Amino acid sequence: MPFTLDPTSKFESRVADQLQHEIIIWLTTVTQEGQPQPNPVWFMWDGADRIIIYSKPDSARIRNIAANPKVSLNFDTDARGDMCAVLTGTIAVDEKIPACNQLPGYAGKYHAGLVQIDTDIDKMAAEFSAPLVFTIEKLRGF
Repeated sequence: MPFTLDPTSKFESRVADQLQHEIIIWLTTVTQEGQPQPNPVWFMWDGADRIIIYSKPDSARIRNIAANPKVSLNFDTDARGDMCAVLTGTIAVDEKIPACNQLPGYAGKYHAGLVQIDTDIDKMAAEFSAPLVFTIEKLRGF
């Protein structure tokens, strides 16, 4: 059964808002030696149970995922440690996903970030050419 957020839940409604509007989410993969590797990443939520992330194809992240596709995603908390949300599930490279310069909404969401790092969406698409799809299985937090 696919994961769904309950719009009547205050917590899950807030998580849906974060998935729509936050710029950074933390992706934690695990090395073959069992060492967790958290990394901040840009992402797009499909509005349901999938989150798209782009990666460099030769990154350690890709190697970690190939060895263990079970990962977690989380947002930063507020200054008091509230607003904790951790999503767990599986992730895989999915070549059927369009490049980030072709994914609706991606260039607009990350325009300011691209300017800040002195690049553009086409350069980003060429460098971060491995589309990853995270499938949400569980949510926990407060």
